[in-house]
Amino acid sequence: ATWCSLGLAAVASAILLRGVLQLSERRAAFVSAVTHELRTPLTTFRMYSEMLADGMVPAEKQQQYANTLKVQADRLSQLVENVLQYARLERGPISIGNETITVNSLLQRFQTRLEERAADSHMQLIVDMESSLREQVLKTQPAAIEQILFNLVDNACKYARSSTDKRIVISVCRSAGRIQWSVQDFGPGVSAAERKRMFQPFQQSRHAMENAVPGVGLGLALCLRMAHSLGARLSIQDSSVGALFVLEL
Repeated sequence: ATWCSLGLAAVASAILLRGVLQLSERRAAFVSAVTHELRTPLTTFRMYSEMLADGMVPAEKQQQYANTLKVQADRLSQLVENVLQYARLERGPISIGNETITVNSLLQRFQTRLEERAADSHMQLIVDMESSLREQVLKTQPAAIEQILFNLVDNACKYARSSTDKRIVISVCRSAGRIQWSVQDFGPGVSAAERKRMFQPFQQSRHAMENAVPGVGLGLALCLRMAHSLGARLSIQDSSVGALFVLEL
């Protein structure tokens, strides 16, 4: 009995130690990824603002510099928002009251923001909604849906920016008693091997690493957790071209 107890204690200690090491590795990866991703926009902010303040930018280029600063500010804001939201979900489920809203009203809340994000990457956002769904009433959390769809559109802008087809298509339809929000791009798509780990935190595809796509690999992990908190499903579907993500409410 003594030897069994000692054996169980050793196993428990090993499991605890492994958990601590994994947590330490995740924290180190988190800090490294976020620090690297914060450095780029902050460097741009400092350099461009100093040049503008010192009058080193010709008048005809000042608008271009201002646009660059706006893009970097949006990028920084989205990164901070994702990090904070992921940290909240790591601590446990977030209790947010549901709101009763129609599908059309929900889309109108964030469509302009999604269109602006696409335009920043010289891409076009197209929305295709079944007419019968416009007045369909939902009881959900609009802010969570907005953040999920924004992250999916943001990913499409990053990964499909070099494609010849610059469209990002959001489709809203009804399927098996659920409302599906699909986000389709026409970029390189996602390989079968990468699909298995793409929803894990701090994971980036080989295409992203080879092409220095900005990001910390947190967006899809956050989207999946937020979808679960809504009682929804988020998945990547087979597509003949590009990547197709589907959020089912």
